[in-house]
Amino acid sequence: MSEPVPAAQKIESFAILEEIAATIQHYVDGARAADSGLIRLAFTETARICGSYRGKAVEWSVQEFCWIMEKGG
Repeated sequence: MSEPVPAAQKIESFAILEEIAATIQHYVDGARAADSGLIRLAFTETARICGSYRGKAVEWSVQEFCWIMEKGG
């Protein structure tokens, strides 16, 4: 059997999950509203966004990604 997890550790773990959820929510809300200010809250300044866009592989800076989102991407 494992030992019980201390309450303080549970609270800290939950706080971390809440921070992650808030960060993801900034991205979702920013993308939905084409609001680059919210999108930027979800990324560090040096982040690179990789994926596919219109069937092509892409890698963008946060600035490039925000510009595309603002234009209705």
